Amino acid sequence: SFYNLTKGGMRTITGLIGAVIVAGPLYRVAAVVFGLNGFWYFASPASNLDAVGLGALIAYWRHEERESVLARVGAAGTGWIALALFAAGWVANNSYYYTVIGGIGDCGLSLAFAWLVVGGIRGFHGAAGTALAWRPLRYTGTVSYGLFLFHQFVPLALAAVLPAIGLGWAAGDYPRYILGTIIAFGLAAASWHLFEKPLAEWKRGR
Repeated sequence: SFYNLTKGGMRTITGLIGAVIVAGPLYRVAAVVFGLNGFWYFASPASNLDAVGLGALIAYWRHEERESVLARVGAAGTGWIALALFAAGWVANNSYYYTVIGGIGDCGLSLAFAWLVVGGIRGFHGAAGTALAWRPLRYTGTVSYGLFLFHQFVPLALAAVLPAIGLGWAAGDYPRYILGTIIAFGLAAASWHLFEKPLAEWKRGR
């Protein structure tokens, strides 16, 4: 049972979550070695296990009130480490996409964003806190689930619709990118106000 599996305490659960985190890059490397297509390398659930596991680890630390651990992760000066990890992940994802180096280096992005989540939990101060409190940025976070849902489908729709109305913008053209972003954001906002927010309010009122 789950109880028997985890009754060893925090070390056991942390180890299980750690195994999930490590499984993410290992899976991406395996996808490259065995020639799986781009979807299985980048977008499948298994290829994102490191990001999911890091989120689970942060949630578990919060649940167990391990504030000292979270404080060390978000301590002064760690932002430069997070920035370096982000840069490494960006290079891996853009210059070494679908390679062994890219599959491993992509972890840098997950680690950098995990640091950002921890910082958000504990609260940012100074210029960073002011920037992150900017209302449009906070609203983007509010509708982020809708952005996640729609951002993959909007480009496909544009690829079918634009040629039909005489606009031959290629996939990499900035006008098409900007238009796709606006449409995805609009759909996400509509989803939040018409569906997600009313559902959340209904659940709270039960």
